[in-house]
Amino acid sequence: MAHKAEILAPCGSFETLEAALRSGCDAVYLGGEKFSARQNAVNFTDEQKEAVRLCHPREIL
Repeated sequence: MAHKAEILAPCGSFETLEAALRSGCDAVYLGGEKFSARQNAVNFTDEQKEAVRLCHPREIL
């Protein structure tokens, strides 16, 4: 059985998120200020919840 490889992109800003979406990634992971698996990376602020709204219609989050 053949499996399709998927592209998972880490995103810590709107610039990287938009680049990942334009490039056709299959999934993204991002973090917030208070909760994140990306503890030592640049992460979205609580006010930047628009990032999640960009991903949900594409079903990639």
